[in-house]
Amino acid sequence: MRTPLATAIAVTLAGLAPDLARAQPGTTPVVLASPEVDLPPARTRSPGTALALSLGGTAAAYAMVAWGTAAPGSAAGQTLGWVGAGSALIAPSLGQWYAGEGFTTGLGLRLGGASMGAVGAIGLMRCAERSGDVVPSCPGSMLLLVGASGLVLTGIIHDIATAPRAARRFNTRAAERRRASVQAVPALVSAGGARAPGLGLAGTF
Repeated sequence: MRTPLATAIAVTLAGLAPDLARAQPGTTPVVLASPEVDLPPARTRSPGTALALSLGGTAAAYAMVAWGTAAPGSAAGQTLGWVGAGSALIAPSLGQWYAGEGFTTGLGLRLGGASMGAVGAIGLMRCAERSGDVVPSCPGSMLLLVGASGLVLTGIIHDIATAPRAARRFNTRAAERRRASVQAVPALVSAGGARAPGLGLAGTF
C-alpha cells in the first residue's frame, strides 16, 4: 500500500527573489527553472519470481497429494493428501497474487471444476450403491468428472502461464504512477526577508 506523503519542493532563483518581491505584475518577466528531482525507484515485481511461485507452489501441492495417496492407511498421509488437494486449488495463483492480482481467472476455473467434480463424485457413489455398475449406468456423472478435470487443468495452466505477464503489468502500472506522482504547483518562497512567488513540485510517494 502506498503511503501518501505530501511533499513540496520550492523552486526559485535566489538572485531574482528580491526583484520579484518589489516587481509589479507584468513589468518584470521572470522564468523559474526547476531542478532535476530524484524520485524514489518504483516498486517492481520479477516475472521470473512470479512464474517460480506459481509453478513451484503447484508442484509442491501435487507432491503432497501423491505422498498422501502412497500411504492411504496412514493418518498423516491422509492429512497431507487433503492439505495438498486444497493447496492445489490456490497454489497456481501465487505468482498472480505476488504481482498484485486478486481473484484470477484460473482460480475461478479451478473452483468451478472442483464443484463440478464434487457433484460428479456424489453421483457416481449413488449409482454404485444402486446398481454396482458405475460407468454404464452413470454417464452423466462421468461426464461431469471429465469436464471438471478439464476446468481444473485449464485453470492451472492459465495462472502459471500468465504469472510473468501479471508481473510485467504490475511494473507498468507502478512506472505510470511514479511518472504521475509529481505536479507543479504555485508556492510562496521566503528570500532575503521578503516573500516571492515561486514554483513548487508536489508529489505523492
